Formats: sequence, C-alpha cells, structure tokens
Amino acid sequence: MPPKKNKDIEDSDSNCSEAGYRVRISFSDLEKSMTPFTGDDTYPITNWLTDFNDTANLMEWNNLEKLIYAKRLLSGTAKLFLRSLGSITSWDTLKESLLEEFGPKLNSASIHKKLASRKMKPDETYQQYFLHMKELALHGNLEDEALIEYVIDGIRDSEINKAILYGATDIKQFRKKLEVYAQIKEHKMQQRPIQMTTGRKNHTIKRCYNCGETDHQSPACTKGIKCFKCNGYGHKSKECQNEKVSTDVVKPYKEAKINGVTVKTFIDTGSDANLICESYYKQNFLENNDYNIKDTLKLSGIAEYEVCTKGSFMAKVEIDNVHFETLMHVIDDDVIPVNVILGNPILKDVEIIFSADGISVKRILHLTQINDYEEEFDEKYDIKKLKYKDKIKHLLDNYNNLKTRKKESNVKLKIILTDEDPIHQTPRRLSPLEKDIVNKQIQKWLDQEVIKPSKSEYASPIVLAKKKNGSYRLCIDFRKLNKKIIKERYPLPLIEDQRTQAIQYEIGDLVAIKRTQFVQGYKLNPKYLGPYKIIKKKKNDRYVVRKISNGEGPMNTTSSADLMKPWSTGDEDEVSHSSGSDE
Repeated sequence: MPPKKNKDIEDSDSNCSEAGYRVRISFSDLEKSMTPFTGDDTYPITNWLTDFNDTANLMEWNNLEKLIYAKRLLSGTAKLFLRSLGSITSWDTLKESLLEEFGPKLNSASIHKKLASRKMKPDETYQQYFLHMKELALHGNLEDEALIEYVIDGIRDSEINKAILYGATDIKQFRKKLEVYAQIKEHKMQQRPIQMTTGRKNHTIKRCYNCGETDHQSPACTKGIKCFKCNGYGHKSKECQNEKVSTDVVKPYKEAKINGVTVKTFIDTGSDANLICESYYKQNFLENNDYNIKDTLKLSGIAEYEVCTKGSFMAKVEIDNVHFETLMHVIDDDVIPVNVILGNPILKDVEIIFSADGISVKRILHLTQINDYEEEFDEKYDIKKLKYKDKIKHLLDNYNNLKTRKKESNVKLKIILTDEDPIHQTPRRLSPLEKDIVNKQIQKWLDQEVIKPSKSEYASPIVLAKKKNGSYRLCIDFRKLNKKIIKERYPLPLIEDQRTQAIQYEIGDLVAIKRTQFVQGYKLNPKYLGPYKIIKKKKNDRYVVRKISNGEGPMNTTSSADLMKPWSTGDEDEVSHSSGSDE
C-alpha cells in the first residue's frame, strides 16, 4: 500500500511534476532498507521499534499504515506470536503486545556473563567480532569502557600483542586501534614460513657421506670413498674387485658338501629357495652338472624388490653325515652377499638346530622312507644286527591306510532339535561331470562301509567344493539343520584360576629376564638377558630389576614373573654378555 501524503506534500509533488522531477517511494523500496524483527535475542524489540518509528516519522505514516507495515516486517517467532494474538486492529495494541512478549528480560549480570564468555571465532574477522559484541551490549546500558574491555579479552592472542588495543576512551577511537591491530596480524601471517610439525624432535646428526663416519662431514673427509662390501677405501662397492668378506667367524654358516665339493653355506630358513651365485657355480660345478635355464623362479626381497633366477639343478648335499637331495637355483652374483644359501626347502628332509655352539643338522625319518633308504641304513647303522628289523619290515608290508578302514566308534551322538519337523531340501543341480564325481565318491564310501543307505525324512543338499589341486571335496549343507540343534553349554572355569602358580621372588634374588624384542639381526641372539637383581616387589607378580653386569639389556626395567627365571651358572652360556646399546 503506497504511503498517504498530506496536502503540502501533494502541492510539492505537483510543483515537482511541473518541473519534471517527481519522486515516488513505495514500501517495497523501504522494506529492503528496514530490518525485519524475528524475536530472537540478537536484535532487541526496543531498538527495532525505535528504528521503525524513525522511518514512520520520516515518511509521515499514520497509525493504520504503521500497523500494516509493522505486520509485514515481522518474521520467525514474532510472526508466530502475531498469529496467536488473533485480530489486531490498533498500532498501539500491537506495540504493547510486542514489548510485553519480547521486551528486555535479561538483567545486567546475564549480559556481562554473555559478553565475558563470547570469544572470537577462528573464521571471524575482527570487524564481525566487534559488531557481534556491540549487538550483545545493546540489551543493557553498558558503558563503552566495559564493552572495549570485553572485546579485548575475547581476542585469542598474548597480552603483549594486544597492548596496542588499550587506551581507547570511546568506540570510535577503539575501532581505529582495532583496524591497526588487524593489519599487523595479517602482515605477520604473510611473513610467517610454513612449518611441518611431525611430533618428533629434529636431531641433527653429522655424517660423512664418503666414509660413513659421524664425527665429520664429507667436505672435511680425509679417508675418501668407502666400499661397504670389503670395508676398504678408494672405490665403491659396485666397483669392488676384492673377494667377499670372510665368513669363518659368522655363526649362521655351515660347512657342507654339494655334489662332492666342500663349500661354506649360509643357513637361512627364511629364504624360499636354495641359491648359489653364478660365478661360484661355474667355478666349482660346471664340469659335473649344467643347470636348466628353463626352470626359473621369481623371488621378492626387501621393499618388494624382485629378482629372477637363471636356472636350477638337482644337488646332492651332505651336512653332518646327513645325505639328501635338493633343488638349487643359480642367481646373479650381486643379488646375494654370499656364495651359497640353503633355505626353507631343506627343512622337509632335515631338522636344523641353532644353539650357542653353532648349527647342527639331523635327518627327519619317515616310516615310508625306510624301504627307500634300506641300503644306506644297512651300511651306516647296521640294521641287520637289530632284532627289530623284521618287525619293522612286517609293519611296513602289512600297513593299511586308516582312511580305507571301516569307520567304527563306540561313541553315539545324540542330536536334540528344537522341534520334530524334519529338515528336507531339494538337491541342487549338478553338471554331468559333477554328478559323475559324486557317484564315484558315494560308491567308494559304500564299498568302504563309511556310509550306508538311508530312508530318513531328513535330507540336505550336496555341495562340491574345489580344492587347490583341482580336485573336488564332497560336502553337505547342514546349515538349516544346525539352526535347529540345541547346543549343550557347560560352564568353563576361569583361565586365570587354571594357570600355574608363578614363582615368588624376593628382593636380592638374581634372575634372567626373557628377551621380548626380536628385530632384524636378533634371531640368533640368546632368549634371556642377565643377570639382574630384584630391587623392588610390585603387585600382580611384577618386579623392578637392575642389571649387575655389562651384558646386553636395559640397566633398569620392570618385568613379570612369567618372563623371568632364576639365574644359575649354567645360564652364562645362553645369555649374551657382549656390551652394546640397551634395548
């Protein structure tokens, strides 16, 4: 509804129209410049009424126009309140109702608490933060000095940096100081370098990249380039022409005979194949045996580094008077640091025992291998003189596989179901090939009397599961039957009560503690460290111990009784006494 004009305004409008200047202001234009009232606490009703009356006086609205325009400016909670009042036909009635519902309800203490708890947000500019604080202060008669103090306290910065904001006597002067402070902070943020924080302290270690020493750097090095293959100086490891480092003092090495040639072999049960360097093979075995270049193998090592072998050959190996055959793979010289590695494949023929005295090898004897090695046993063990030889031969000759025997048991299984309704399912469709496999397997079990024909009302479908070798395993899908079985539940005793009682130690006792950290290079180290002296008893069979020797291990540590054992003089051979860094 356009604003009503009096006679003087109409006369001025007519004069303007005659001169060609006529200005019309509609409420739609004014509505964009006026703030609507929603009823929340951010914009007090008294301030809104004051702003509305200023605009009404300027436009010379009467009470009817004020009532209509005020209703249009209400939204949110205020709009809902207006609907709840029903019919409002007077401007004064509307104003009194709004003041009564949305009038000041906060006391000075509440306003001060809100201002004190309001802090500047990270995504908020200094101007936006100040205007929000000023809007909160409008709810009460708060002096400028108090508002300035609350604004400064809400800025997240050190007091030294915020010192520039103090000393303002009014809001205008404080706004200028706040603008200068914002410019200083922005300038510092642009000059601050980007730092990467990792949570670890940066330790600068001086290291020479020529010789590897830590007491100097490469520009001051006088030794020259170091070869980490022969530990010599003057050349790199890939240019090294010296022989490999002697392995006589290394414990994992074992002397063996391969095809009659005595060699030093490295025993590594973690290797998936037996390896031999190509140059070493050509030097010692090429005359007797040529390897098969078609039989290659791809191996992966540290950091998934892959290498391929050049071929393989069958080798007759003798270690500690134990003879066996194994497959050896030929590989490039620069792949492994030794000449020969005997890996995991030999474990199917021999048992390797690591001890403090070295490595020992024993044959794994299977009953099915006795006939194959009869002549060898006659020569080395003189079986002909043993009185049990005939009994062993009789046992092997009359051996009957247990799988082919009739499955008999005196134990009867009773299954209790939730109800008496039989479980019956239709058979699954099988291909002709699968049907033939099922028929053969069922006939085989019938012949062996493992199963027998049945006319039971219970029927579950057959499932063929494929094995890794390509054959099939006949299975029965008993899932529906298992759902109806009532399980027998028996109370189990507490595991803690069944454990063996721990050894009780006293202060002053000497003990050996078990090694709990096995990293690279610690596989052959002793399992126990010590000796340690108990200096304090704690709860739950735990003890504080202190090392009383120069051996390996921490000086002071805490251990439990199940990781300790009494120290004895015989433990000196098993416990490491080499000085080194503490674990």
